[in-house]
Order: sequence, then C-alpha cells, then structure tokens
Amino acid sequence: MMRFIRRLWATGINIPAWLRLCLFAGLAAIAVFGFSVSNAVSRHTEAVQTLARDATSGITAAQRIKSALEEMNVNIQQALTTTGSDEQKYLNEYRLSRVAVNGAILDASEHVAFGLAQEAPIKHITQVLPYYHKSVMDAVDAHDRRAETMALANYRKAADLLRQNLLPDADNLDKANTYALNQSYARQKTTSVTTESLLLTTSIALLALLVIVQIFFLARFHRLINIWLLCATLLGGGFFVYSLNRLHVADSSLVSAKDDSFDNIHVLWRTRAAALAARQFELDQVLDPTHVQDHRSEFDLAARRVINYSAGDMPLKVVPESALAESELPDEVGGYLAFVLRNVEEGAEHSSTVEAVSAWNGYLLAVNTPKSSAAFGDVLNKIDAARQLQQQEFDRSAGMAISAISGLFLADLGVAAALILFLFLGINSRLKEYAIAIG
Repeated sequence: MMRFIRRLWATGINIPAWLRLCLFAGLAAIAVFGFSVSNAVSRHTEAVQTLARDATSGITAAQRIKSALEEMNVNIQQALTTTGSDEQKYLNEYRLSRVAVNGAILDASEHVAFGLAQEAPIKHITQVLPYYHKSVMDAVDAHDRRAETMALANYRKAADLLRQNLLPDADNLDKANTYALNQSYARQKTTSVTTESLLLTTSIALLALLVIVQIFFLARFHRLINIWLLCATLLGGGFFVYSLNRLHVADSSLVSAKDDSFDNIHVLWRTRAAALAARQFELDQVLDPTHVQDHRSEFDLAARRVINYSAGDMPLKVVPESALAESELPDEVGGYLAFVLRNVEEGAEHSSTVEAVSAWNGYLLAVNTPKSSAAFGDVLNKIDAARQLQQQEFDRSAGMAISAISGLFLADLGVAAALILFLFLGINSRLKEYAIAIG
C-alpha cells in the first residue's frame, strides 16, 4: 500500500490535488452508499405493501365473496325447507349474507392492482348476481304458495348460476391474486439478494476508500489517526451493519407472514368454503330427494376437501382423536385442515385447528339429523376462530417487517450528511496543515 502511494506521488500531482481527489472520491462513494441503502428500503417497503396489503387483501376479498355466496345459498336452502318464523329467520340471514357479498365485492374492487385477470371475474360476478337473486326470490315465492315443484325448479336455476358462474368467478379472482402474490414474493426474494449485495459492495468500497485515505495521511503527514476520518469509518461501518440487520429482520418477518401465517389463512378460507359446499349438498338431499345419491357423492367430495381419514374410494370417516394427538399427523389424513395442522405444530393456532377438526367430526356424525344445523354452526365458528388467530400472527409479522425499516430512510440521509461532514473536516484539516507547512 505504501509503495502504491509513493507511485501516485511520482506522477507529479501535488498533495492538495490528491487531497481534493480523495474528497471527491469520498463524496461519490458516500452518495452511492446512501443510494444503495435508500434503494433497499424502497424495494422492501414496496414488497411489504404488495404482499401485506394488495395481493393478500385481494385473496381475502375473493375468499370472502365465495364464502358469503355459499353461506347465502345455504340460508336459502334452509328457508325453502321450513315455513313460518323459521323461514323468515333464514330469509333474514340470506339478506345479511347478501350484504356481506356486496361488501366483499366492493373490497375486491378496491384492491385491483394487477389488471384484467382481477377485473374480469369481479365484473362477471356483478353481472350474474342479480339473476341469481331473481331466481332465489322466485323460488321463495313459489314455496310460500306451496308450489314446491316450481320452487325446486327456480332453486335449481339459482344453484346452477352459483356453481357454474359465481363460484368459478370467485375462484378465478382468487387465482389471479394468488399468482400475483407468488410472483411478488419470488421477485422480492431475488430483489432482496440484489439490494443487499449492492449495499455490501458499496459499503466495502466506502470503507476501503476511507482506510486508503488514512494510510495516505500516515505516509505523507506522519499522523497515525485522523479523528474525523476515524469517525467516518466507524459511522459508515456501524450503519452498514445496522442497515443489513434491519433488512434481514424485514425479510424474515415477511417470510414468516407469508409462509407461516398467510398460507394458513388462505387454506382456512378454503376450508370454510368447502364446509359450506358440503352443507349445501346435505340440504340438497332434502330439497331434491330424486337425486339424493348424486348429492351424497357431492357431499363426500366436498367433505374430503375439509379433512379426511380415508384413502381412495373408502367410506368417509371422522378423524380419530388419537391421530390428532400424535406428534406428527398420520399420512392417511388429508384435506385443508390437515395442511394447517402440519404447518402449525404447536401453540394456540394448533389447538384452535384441532378444535375445528373436532367440530367437523361432530358435524359428520350429525349429518341428516336434527342436530346437523347446530353442529355445522359450531364448525364455522371454530374455523373462523382458527383463522382469526392466524390473522393476528400475520398482522404481527407484517407489522414487524414494516417497523424494521421504518425510519431507515431518514437515518440514511442523516448518516450520509454526517459522513460528508466528517470527510470534509478530515481532509480540510490536512489541506490547512499542508498550506501552513509550505507557507
């Protein structure tokens, strides 16, 4: 290093010119270092916004639409199988579900951030939904007039609109948002590596320059330490370590929010929709007894999606408590709730999922009995409770990702200003010393 500096002197450039060159090089290094930090903060903030707000909110809205649609249909089925005050109770619940559907559609419309793939399903749902409601009201009117054949025909028309148009549209909206989420998540992982590599490179370049200037001062002015450059070196190195740590915390929190929480939230929404689909096929057996065998098969398929302890074409079975108590869920247990149980192996989230499975077991045992309605209500309550716990964990992790980098941009500006000041004071002090020495 000393030989290198002597060769620089031999070029004929005077000392003040070298000092000013060091100053300009230092300013450039500080600018690039500051940019790398601000760029990393900007990219991470964008990723948190996309993952924690746009894509996840869109997925949740799509699942809310699907769940509310199916719950609305269940209420109509129950209204068509009752009379008097019971019928009015279910019709009131239908109206509440209708409001929930409209609210979920509005929420989905506010989170259209990825183009036509999201806009098209929402538009089609809003176009088809009035025809569904018209068929439903026609079925209710016929039921009130005791024209059950006409009521069944109109209900079938509404059910076809639901299962062939509305629910597939909700699924397409969910797929569009899920694709956007996965793309953003993969892009964030790549971007994180790139931005942190740039931060590392610029930090090393800045610190190396400061060390070279210190050695230059040692060789020319015989000063072991320049206090201002030492402060700049320590501040730059310290802020690099701090920034990298904050970015790592943001990354790990984002991973936790996506992989440990939101995937479970998404699956629990699907669990709710599958449970409601099974309930509809149970009620179809009462509404449409001429196709009871078809409805039983459809019920079994929907129920298997929730959770099952059977293989292939074996009869549907409840999941025994002994299987839930094992440290690892047996391989023959499948379905949405099994996914969540394997993904959350302990804590309140695991316990709440086990309670949902137990409630589902109770419902399976009560199917086609007077107790099935209450048992199914318990299923929905337990699934919602499990999802809310996962949502709380997601919000906590997303909040940590945001707080980890909040204020880092302003800190970057402050550190850059301090580094410029320290660099100027350090080099200017040597310029003055040189001017006095030759004066």
